[in-house]
Amino acid sequence: MAAAAAASSGPAEPPASVTIDGKEYPTLADGEYDYIVLGTGLKECILAGMLAAARHKKVLVLDQSASYGGTCASPNLTDLFKRFNDGAEPPKGLFEALGRDRDYNVDLIPKFMMAEGALKDVLVKTRVHTSIQATAGFAGIGGCYVFSKTLGKGWFSAGAAGVEKLPATPSEAMSSPLLSMAQKLSLRSFLVFVNGCETPQRGPDGTDLTKTTSRQLYAKFFSSSDADLPQFVGHGMALFPSDEYLDRPASNLVAAIQLYRDSIERVKTSPFIYPMYGLSTLPEAFSRLCAVQGGVFMLRTAVKGLLYEDGKVAGVLAQPEFADEPQAARASVVVADANFLPAEKRGKSLGDVVRAICLTSAPPRGVKTSSAQIIVPQAQVGRRNDIYMSMLGEKQMVCAKGKYVCIASTTAEGKGSLDAELKPALDLLEGDSVIAKFDSTAPLYAPSKDAPEDNVYSTGSYDATTHFESVMRDVAHLWNLMTGETLKDFSVPSPEEAAAAAAAAAESADA
Repeated sequence: MAAAAAASSGPAEPPASVTIDGKEYPTLADGEYDYIVLGTGLKECILAGMLAAARHKKVLVLDQSASYGGTCASPNLTDLFKRFNDGAEPPKGLFEALGRDRDYNVDLIPKFMMAEGALKDVLVKTRVHTSIQATAGFAGIGGCYVFSKTLGKGWFSAGAAGVEKLPATPSEAMSSPLLSMAQKLSLRSFLVFVNGCETPQRGPDGTDLTKTTSRQLYAKFFSSSDADLPQFVGHGMALFPSDEYLDRPASNLVAAIQLYRDSIERVKTSPFIYPMYGLSTLPEAFSRLCAVQGGVFMLRTAVKGLLYEDGKVAGVLAQPEFADEPQAARASVVVADANFLPAEKRGKSLGDVVRAICLTSAPPRGVKTSSAQIIVPQAQVGRRNDIYMSMLGEKQMVCAKGKYVCIASTTAEGKGSLDAELKPALDLLEGDSVIAKFDSTAPLYAPSKDAPEDNVYSTGSYDATTHFESVMRDVAHLWNLMTGETLKDFSVPSPEEAAAAAAAAAESADA
């Protein structure tokens, strides 16, 4: 009888105010949470969903934006123009040239999913992939391309700079103009070795790859005249953004190539898949996971600051759009996009990422597929960091028929203007094919390196690469700092398991 009365009374009303460090504030949402998450980017939404679903934590998520996604948002044409033009309305001519507003879901950053990568694993473990499949689905990316400044000198058979499709199958590799016959034989021997590694730590011949550098491993298979082959393997297949990996354990290289291989086997045309209707599909799906588990999301809420007690975070001060004054909620842990934090708490600065979003009437020169990743290896253009370009079209439901979304990105190296930093990639676009271009420069921060003493975790920001593996390394690192668990260890109860646990808890309460 008591249990029935409690059920009919519903949840308790939140207190009218909360007190933090001796000061009273109007209550924000329910007033008290285990975790408060600032931002609705992919990292924040994954962690919020996992905390709620796997750890049964009470989570509050705040964002000043009117939509989910943060840096991973996929705005339509109007919102895209406003974002890059101080809120100004787009001119009518923009729609005349590009088509209907509703046909566009333009990503702010260029990212694809490795088909067998860490993000796919978390999607499956949390069963978030089922909701995406039901509402949008995934599409395979049509091909991967690599740029060379000297076509015909080992990599290619033509005579000018340009791009060539990376082979996706052994038969494509043997017929591709990407490599000479001698290089193909060397590469084949190397890949046979990699395929023979039962684990990335040990070669089939017994080589300890944790004590062998990638440079030393290359030397076993490639001659000094094959200087381009390490670029092809390390940047085109292993997807390393710079040459720093060369002097690190070869186990990292082997693991990355095996992931590329396994993902290619899944998709066939490339190692990548992409969520239809834009990247914002992903944070939205994880936000639903969190909400289903009791998480609270508040958009259009301006974060005013962090609140402390005895040197540790105790809550957040924020002002919802509808409120006349700031309100506060308590939590002993805050997880935040670096942009929400004061400079000293954002994480280690790693420079700047420059990006150019180009809406075009034609694909980049040399691209013969409906979607693509293009890599410009740093050594080919005298840089320290690779330049990337993603290309999407109408088949991915991100733009109108006959139009393309091409996004170039790299880590800035002080070359001057954004166009100068991205020139080798932007030069692949025919000048008159670019209908609209939106440029951005964003600071790049690493996530919190160690568990912070004040329990404020920075999720960092997003690098220039066109895949989510670095993002998921950040998520795995933060999850381990906060819970002591690895991504391989965590699990989310099935609906049946959750129902059984709830029934057992209710029975115990009645007893």
